[in-house]
Amino acid sequence: MTDNTNSTVVRALEKAWGEIRVAHPDVPAVVMVVASGSSGRSMKWGHYAEGRWASRSKKDSKTPEVLISGEGFQRGGVEVMGTLLHEAAHGIAATRKLQDTSRDGRYHNKVFKQLAEELGLAVEKQGTRGLAATSVPAETAKRWQKTIKELDKAIKTFRFAEGPRGGSKGENRQLLAICQCRRKIRLSRETYDAGPIICRVCERHFEIKE
Repeated sequence: MTDNTNSTVVRALEKAWGEIRVAHPDVPAVVMVVASGSSGRSMKWGHYAEGRWASRSKKDSKTPEVLISGEGFQRGGVEVMGTLLHEAAHGIAATRKLQDTSRDGRYHNKVFKQLAEELGLAVEKQGTRGLAATSVPAETAKRWQKTIKELDKAIKTFRFAEGPRGGSKGENRQLLAICQCRRKIRLSRETYDAGPIICRVCERHFEIKE
């Protein structure tokens, strides 16, 4: 691990967020945080949270937070950019005072889908989380290719997920996922359920083969 790895990544994330704001002015300024996204059997790649930070000199000020999980860095620049755009959609909703989620932010509704598509993301249903599964189409990846390249350059490490708490060995076993071109990966159920994983060869989702 090189010195200042984490600060390099944060700077790259902040730069990418600033570029998203230039393209989409309703995306707010935020405090960028890199932290764990895993807890027990759950996994998240990021979150957007209103009013999490305040200035020490002006304590009534409130700035939103965007957290990007260290576990998600293993997915590479394209998917990390997708997470930033996903959270930016939540930021636009906050700026426009639109309700894009319910159930403590877990269920993503049609408003979120519209905003995510405005940012160039593809949106699909994700179980009980509604329209929460977002991915980066080739056209959007091309649009942000310079930013994605800078993210890939900055991401040199990734964080291991927290171990599962309780449950049987069968619940925690690695699952086999296969894409359209028959490439195979093994991953945990919580990682698979956190959002779509896309093969960059065939541009199709990896699907679990039980």
